[in-house]
Amino acid sequence: MPDPNQDALIEARISIATLEAEVSHLTAGMIDLKASQAAMGAKLDAVLAQLSEAKGGWKTLMLVGGAASSIGAGLTWLLNHIPKG
Repeated sequence: MPDPNQDALIEARISIATLEAEVSHLTAGMIDLKASQAAMGAKLDAVLAQLSEAKGGWKTLMLVGGAASSIGAGLTWLLNHIPKG
């Protein structure tokens, strides 16, 4: 007849081996997650750098566009209000 302590010991060893395998998979997943997060952080830094460079450019573009539309509106008003004769 098998010893009940021996069966419990075998069962405990199997449980420990299963847990070790799960921890190993979780550790590998965490390493992948950290690498992915680092890559996303680098991409975000690149996007923020690009946006900071473009910050002055869009203001200049808006200034030029506003000035051009004001000049165009002024010329249109002037041409409509010049007496034709």
